[in-house]
Amino acid sequence: MIGVDEALRHVLEAAAAGEPVPAEPVPLAAATGRVLRETVSADADMPPFTRSAMDGYAVRAADTAGAPVALEVVEEIPAGAAPRRRLAPGQASRIMTGAALPDGADAVQMVERTEPDLAGKVRILFPVSPGEHVRRQGEDLPRGAVLVESGVVLGPAHIGLLASCGRGVVSVSRRPRVAIIPTGDELVPIDRQPGPTQIRESNGHVLESLARLAGGEPDRLDIAPDDEASLRRTIGAALAACDVLLLSGGVSMGDYDLVGAALLQLGCRPAFDRVAIQPGKPLWFGTWARPGGGDVLVFGLPGNPVSTLVDFLVFARPALRRLAGASSWLDATVAARLAEPLSRRGGRRAYLPASLADDQIGPTVRLLPSMGSADMVALARADALVIIPEEAERLEAGVKVRALPLAGLTRA
Repeated sequence: MIGVDEALRHVLEAAAAGEPVPAEPVPLAAATGRVLRETVSADADMPPFTRSAMDGYAVRAADTAGAPVALEVVEEIPAGAAPRRRLAPGQASRIMTGAALPDGADAVQMVERTEPDLAGKVRILFPVSPGEHVRRQGEDLPRGAVLVESGVVLGPAHIGLLASCGRGVVSVSRRPRVAIIPTGDELVPIDRQPGPTQIRESNGHVLESLARLAGGEPDRLDIAPDDEASLRRTIGAALAACDVLLLSGGVSMGDYDLVGAALLQLGCRPAFDRVAIQPGKPLWFGTWARPGGGDVLVFGLPGNPVSTLVDFLVFARPALRRLAGASSWLDATVAARLAEPLSRRGGRRAYLPASLADDQIGPTVRLLPSMGSADMVALARADALVIIPEEAERLEAGVKVRALPLAGLTRA
């Protein structure tokens, strides 16, 4: 059995051993969650012209030094219109947010700090400094500066930046193909009524959702029975058509845990088959060499549903990102305080369902009641996993720990 960090190192080294998956052009509207495979530079200054950051009045700051003062309003400038008048001393222009600043003006006073005066004048109630409430041309980025770097997983803000420089099509990584095989004679499809000793198959659906959210292109296959020959056929066909293979169940030490042996018979090269993690200890990982070159990453995940999800988040999700050429592949954790004391048997790094909230002293986590690695109800109610170090057996309330927020699972 190896530690979590060593296991993750094996996984990431295997994911980085070859070239990332190929790039492909996609419309910008379809690029959210994809890994950008080109560096995009600004095609113009950002902002492209000096403009107002507020609804209010464009002024010469020096004219407001003795505020309150009355200034002559010479024009109104809506967003999208070009100013027609240069401001002379004692003048102001009514201006809207995003509108171009007229020549002669060097500040904007927000409308809330003014009041109308008689005969086409405005009363400026408070002075402003030069540059106040003004967005200068190029102050965010000058033309030619890097806008979005290659390797970034594109989110909504990146999409906005790419749209602002006219990129309707971008080069992104092809989604890694993820084959998913649930195994076990006790499983039946979700549209069938289970027998007295059977359960509906759910892990394959969980992994399909996780793989899609991690940027993969999942293909959930039929349930594979606990039969060596049938298992080899199913796994062999899947290996030939995927970048990552996820198997669920059949990797423990029982007489009907046949996945590890089947993978070895098919020529998969094992890296490890046990990890000091709770839950999720029985985890098989290795690679399979494609005849045409390159390796398939193979994960034999536990059959218990919480174990499957934890192992995917800790190991398979970073591997998918790295395989896609992402520059950052590990999920960010947050520091939080334990709301209540915790006791457990040490020796494995634990990832436990918890509720994460902010209080007066900062983020706080409270462990949720759980029946263990088969309790998906507790996990569905959690919004974080508390990470407990391997050596910790007793932690008091108020101690700082790391937590992995689960809100990221809802991001494309």
